[in-house]
Amino acid sequence: MAFFENLGQNLSNMGAAASQKAKDVTEMQKLKSAVSTEEKKITEYYNAIGKKFFEANVDNAPDEYVNFINNIKESMALIEDYKKQMAALKKTVTCPGCGNEVDKTSAFCNKCGYNMKDVIAEANAGAAGTNANVCPGCGNTYSEGAKFCNSCGFKLQ
Repeated sequence: MAFFENLGQNLSNMGAAASQKAKDVTEMQKLKSAVSTEEKKITEYYNAIGKKFFEANVDNAPDEYVNFINNIKESMALIEDYKKQMAALKKTVTCPGCGNEVDKTSAFCNKCGYNMKDVIAEANAGAAGTNANVCPGCGNTYSEGAKFCNSCGFKLQ
């Protein structure tokens, strides 16, 4: 009988130890998660400080920061170039009035009503450099010798 009592006591102790271990693991995960959350906050604060410093010192940075600022400027220029390439693939331009993406066939921005004719003509002028028969007004192709675009009426000559 003592054997069964000891076995029961041992099983009970093991169950209590396993339960405590599970509680400890859960608490450890909670603490790790809290540390991770606080580290993310610190990174966000560092980024905010860095952005404010950049904006305040973009033209007069201390010598030890000049390379960082130049790298940021280069990355910003690349991002703008990439965005232009994406817009060209999507056949859109950015409205200077509100920043909305506007289809190249639209005469006006559908968000703010900005007249897009000059913006689209400028954007299509780059495309015309690669294809002599692309209308700078709407981006559509036209026949050789045409005086006006059939799609938008833009005067070609």
